[in-house]
Order: sequence, then structure tokens, then C-alpha cells
Amino acid sequence: MDYMAFTVTKPMYQQLCALDETSFLEKPFWQDLKKARRKS
Repeated sequence: MDYMAFTVTKPMYQQLCALDETSFLEKPFWQDLKKARRKS
């Protein structure tokens, strides 16, 4: 399995979360990440 890791600032993370469903980031792994971040 391949992994991608990167660090972003909180404003950059919020900007990524605001992308619409046509974004390549709207994949199951991104949804899981957003759910996990809401819990913290």
C-alpha cells in the first residue's frame, strides 16, 4: 500500500476541508481523516 503524508497549517487544513465533492480529496480516506479531526 502507498501512503502520502504532509503537514499543513490549521488554515490550510480548513481550506482543504472546504473543497467540494468533485475534488480528488473526496475519497474515503479523506472522509475518515475529517471525521477523526472532528473528534479531537
